[in-house]
Amino acid sequence: MGSCSEHVYCIEAYWLKSGSNGIATLWVDGVSTINVTGRDTDNYGDVTQVRFGIAEGYNIASTTIYGDDVIISNKYIGPV
Repeated sequence: MGSCSEHVYCIEAYWLKSGSNGIATLWVDGVSTINVTGRDTDNYGDVTQVRFGIAEGYNIASTTIYGDDVIISNKYIGPV
Protein backbone atom coordinates (compact mmCIF):
# COMPACT_ATOMS: atom_id res chain seq x y z
CA MET A 1 0.00 0.00 0.00
CA GLY A 2 1.26 3.50 -0.81
CA SER A 3 1.63 6.36 1.63
CA CYS A 4 -1.50 7.75 3.23
CA SER A 5 -2.01 11.32 4.33
CA GLU A 6 -3.35 11.58 7.86
CA HIS A 7 -5.03 14.91 7.08
CA VAL A 8 -8.81 14.98 7.31
CA TYR A 9 -10.55 17.46 5.02
CA CYS A 10 -13.92 19.05 5.65
CA ILE A 11 -15.59 19.52 2.24
CA GLU A 12 -18.89 21.38 1.99
CA ALA A 13 -21.03 22.36 -0.97
CA TYR A 14 -24.00 24.70 -1.43
CA TRP A 15 -26.28 24.71 -4.47
CA LEU A 16 -29.17 27.07 -5.24
CA LYS A 17 -31.25 26.29 -8.31
CA SER A 18 -32.48 29.41 -10.08
CA GLY A 19 -33.22 30.60 -13.60
CA SER A 20 -31.04 33.69 -13.18
CA ASN A 21 -29.57 33.83 -9.67
CA GLY A 22 -28.22 30.31 -9.14
CA ILE A 23 -25.36 29.73 -6.72
CA ALA A 24 -22.70 27.04 -6.43
CA THR A 25 -20.19 27.28 -3.58
CA LEU A 26 -17.54 24.83 -2.36
CA TRP A 27 -15.61 25.12 0.93
CA VAL A 28 -12.55 23.10 1.91
CA ASP A 29 -11.72 23.30 5.62
CA GLY A 30 -13.95 26.37 5.95
CA VAL A 31 -12.29 28.29 3.10
CA SER A 32 -14.42 29.13 0.06
CA THR A 33 -12.59 27.64 -2.92
CA ILE A 34 -15.31 27.94 -5.57
CA ASN A 35 -18.07 30.55 -5.59
CA VAL A 36 -20.25 30.98 -8.67
CA THR A 37 -23.21 33.36 -8.44
CA GLY A 38 -25.79 34.90 -10.72
CA ARG A 39 -25.95 31.93 -13.10
CA ASP A 40 -28.80 29.99 -14.70
CA THR A 41 -28.63 26.70 -12.80
CA ASP A 42 -32.16 25.58 -13.76
CA ASN A 43 -30.78 23.51 -16.64
CA TYR A 44 -28.76 21.33 -14.23
CA GLY A 45 -31.85 20.15 -12.36
CA ASP A 46 -32.43 19.48 -8.68
CA VAL A 47 -29.83 18.09 -6.34
CA THR A 48 -31.20 14.61 -5.78
CA GLN A 49 -27.97 12.77 -4.97
CA VAL A 50 -24.45 13.32 -3.70
CA ARG A 51 -21.56 11.32 -5.15
CA PHE A 52 -18.19 10.92 -3.49
CA GLY A 53 -14.92 9.88 -5.12
CA ILE A 54 -12.79 10.64 -8.13
CA ALA A 55 -14.90 11.43 -11.18
CA GLU A 56 -12.13 10.98 -13.73
CA GLY A 57 -8.50 10.05 -13.55
CA TYR A 58 -5.95 9.43 -16.27
CA ASN A 59 -2.69 7.59 -15.82
CA ILE A 60 -3.09 7.21 -12.07
CA ALA A 61 -2.26 4.21 -9.94
CA SER A 62 -4.80 2.43 -7.80
CA THR A 63 -6.21 4.95 -5.31
CA THR A 64 -8.18 4.53 -2.09
CA ILE A 65 -10.46 7.30 -0.85
CA TYR A 66 -12.15 7.16 2.54
CA GLY A 67 -15.29 9.07 3.45
CA ASP A 68 -16.64 9.52 6.95
CA ASP A 69 -19.17 11.60 8.88
CA VAL A 70 -21.39 12.69 5.99
CA ILE A 71 -23.93 15.37 6.93
CA ILE A 72 -26.73 16.60 4.68
CA SER A 73 -28.20 19.94 5.78
CA ASN A 74 -30.07 22.94 4.45
CA LYS A 75 -27.82 25.36 6.37
CA TYR A 76 -24.08 25.98 6.72
CA ILE A 77 -22.43 23.59 9.19
CA GLY A 78 -18.78 24.70 9.08
CA PRO A 79 -15.68 22.58 9.63
CA VAL A 80 -15.95 19.97 12.38
